[in-house]
Amino acid sequence: MLRERELCACDLQEGLNLTQSGLSYHMKIMTDTGLVLKRPEGNWIHYRLNEDYSEIIDLIENVVSKDLSHQ
Repeated sequence: MLRERELCACDLQEGLNLTQSGLSYHMKIMTDTGLVLKRPEGNWIHYRLNEDYSEIIDLIENVVSKDLSHQ
């Protein structure tokens, strides 16, 4: 979802069917690693991919899509 544009946590939560705590857990891991950047706005956090890691993100996406195609 973040490949397309920056998104509010509320949009990610709804699109991924996660609870607020579930989304927070996953986003913390991705922001701690630097793959995702966050920006507070009002009561919400907005997330976007860190373009500095675009090659790594491409690799992760490739591995995940291959994994899903073998199921």
